[in-house]
Amino acid sequence: MTRDANFHAQGPLLGQPPTGRSSTIRGMQIGRFEDGKLVERWGSSDQLGMLTQLGLAPQP
Repeated sequence: MTRDANFHAQGPLLGQPPTGRSSTIRGMQIGRFEDGKLVERWGSSDQLGMLTQLGLAPQP
């Protein structure tokens, strides 16, 4: 499953002061189920894209 998340940087992030900017992040979650229960989960998200949108990392 992929998902987009939107948020506003209103507080400190990774030791950096708030930027007041908004960001949209794309991520993916994969789960493995056994007997109807989630037993493992893997995930990945575009962290560099988030930091770039917030002005905390240079454009690649």
